Amino acid sequence: MGRSTGNTKEKILSEALKLFADRGYDGVTVRDIADRLGIRQSSLYKHYQSKQDIFQSIINRMDQEYERRMEAMGLPDGEFSQMADLYGQASISDMQTYGKEILRYWTEDPYASAFRRMMMLEQYRNSDLSQMYRQYLADGVIQYMANLFSEMMDKGYFKKGDPEQMAIQFYAPIFLMMTVCDGNGQKERAKKLVEDHIKQFGERYSA
Repeated sequence: MGRSTGNTKEKILSEALKLFADRGYDGVTVRDIADRLGIRQSSLYKHYQSKQDIFQSIINRMDQEYERRMEAMGLPDGEFSQMADLYGQASISDMQTYGKEILRYWTEDPYASAFRRMMMLEQYRNSDLSQMYRQYLADGVIQYMANLFSEMMDKGYFKKGDPEQMAIQFYAPIFLMMTVCDGNGQKERAKKLVEDHIKQFGERYSA
């Protein structure tokens, strides 16, 4: 019984997220979600109190899923000093793999891809999603990379320069490729472009 209830709750979140990603929060009703699942609204209310409850549960799950997925990718983690050594000693091939994994996660993982599209739609209307969008896909990524690159410069892995500008130069093409994948589905071409970009970036800035 517990497993069945859990599966139903997950299905509700998954289908609701798809609808929110396509129509935005205001464009979706509880009836729409119930109809997508082929259940009555009363059945849905046994699991979630309201549309806002479903929406918040989607956000909470994404927080947990993001941390779990980053660990599963094997990306270096820890203090910036430690990460600078790990990234500094990584091969270009390793860096290309990391870049492609990030691209794949945000464009091919069903939950993450739909959540990203929902964030892009709702960032101007929902303060929580606006903050998450900046953290996961904009300012947060740039600041994280700038701090990392600054440490890598101090340790002699990168040539001296403006770490924030380097972070923008590194990340902006990867972010753009997410949009390319959304627009025309040329995922393999996008991955190849990310590979080439990271190779050129490494050749330009490696000390």
